[in-house]
Amino acid sequence: MELHILYSDRKKLSCSAAKVFFPGAAGAFEVLDGHGAMITPLVAGTIRFESDGQEHSVNISRGFVKIENNVVKATVEALADK
Repeated sequence: MELHILYSDRKKLSCSAAKVFFPGAAGAFEVLDGHGAMITPLVAGTIRFESDGQEHSVNISRGFVKIENNVVKATVEALADK
């Protein structure tokens, strides 16, 4: 699936991801290939994702994510790479 993370200073991270973990407002959740469509708020925490066999993570203060047709778009604030 395609993963796009956009954040307040207009930087953008785009890659292909096998799975993504999000800190959702209703609890942490995982997104896999073929996930159903949804839009949900994100809370402070870490977005973790696997791309090209390696795990990556970014810290966020808040945001939201939209999942549709194997495209995952997260718009977040206070992104800091780990």
